[in-house]
Amino acid sequence: MSENCHGETEFNHKADDLSSNFGNDYSNQFVKKRIFPQSSVTNIKNPFQGYPRLEKLQRLKCENYDRYSQQPVCLRVSENDMVTTLNQIISEDVKFDVIMVGGCYEQFSILQLESLPIAKMSARPSLLFLWVPSNRIADGRKLMEKWRYRHGEDITYHVRSEASPHCPDEFAWTRNDTMLRPTTWHCLMGLNGTLRRSTDTHLIHCNVDTDVIVERQQTHSVVPDEAYKLIENFTSMNRKIHVVPTSMPEELFTAPRKGWLVVSPDAFPTGNFDANYYCVRKQIPVSIEIDNLRPKTPPAI
Repeated sequence: MSENCHGETEFNHKADDLSSNFGNDYSNQFVKKRIFPQSSVTNIKNPFQGYPRLEKLQRLKCENYDRYSQQPVCLRVSENDMVTTLNQIISEDVKFDVIMVGGCYEQFSILQLESLPIAKMSARPSLLFLWVPSNRIADGRKLMEKWRYRHGEDITYHVRSEASPHCPDEFAWTRNDTMLRPTTWHCLMGLNGTLRRSTDTHLIHCNVDTDVIVERQQTHSVVPDEAYKLIENFTSMNRKIHVVPTSMPEELFTAPRKGWLVVSPDAFPTGNFDANYYCVRKQIPVSIEIDNLRPKTPPAI
């Protein structure tokens, strides 16, 4: 592995490491060489290579999001003041269309997350994205129900190396009586209200990305850039908040992100939250060209 000019670690396994895969037995490859099976996926760097229509769609979506999304806002709030701060934001009559909670780290405390006033701050319709490790999916779904969201689907994020800052803690997982080496995080997506693929294309854009993400480069953001982009491509709703309820370990950080309000004990403060400014625009417009490029479900016969 090597670091590029942005401080990101690039994967560059030797060719013989990936070619000598013991007859496509990737589990055996991990046991003998500690190479994760997902490292052998061939189109990780550019999953749309060979699909010019989808490549153009991705480029146009990124340009459109950058043009219309709001400037990033970060609030540094201690763990003890988290609930109070969120309730203060709610008191300013602010509702959020997209709510993300947590990230790729061992933070999952049921009691702490249950105290968050997520149900009060969610618009209708709205989307919730909750990060959990594989052994806490059931708990995550119960939390979503408590917050009045129904579970829709899972987004999975697969790390490619034990050296990745997002790699789950092996020893924390073995205490849960599993014999497998964990390499995956789950982002549970929930829906509050009704959204229809065929009629609500001004709010959601389906089939733009897959729901399986393989780590492309090692970054130290608590939520990988690929996951942020997937959510931004999927929804045109503009009032987005990312709540990180606990402090991060040293190897991870919570960074500002355009279009998002980030609330975290470790956030880089970017100014005061202005409710009036934040709620000026409720959705990101989508051009006819973008919508025509989007893969669509065939009409019923």
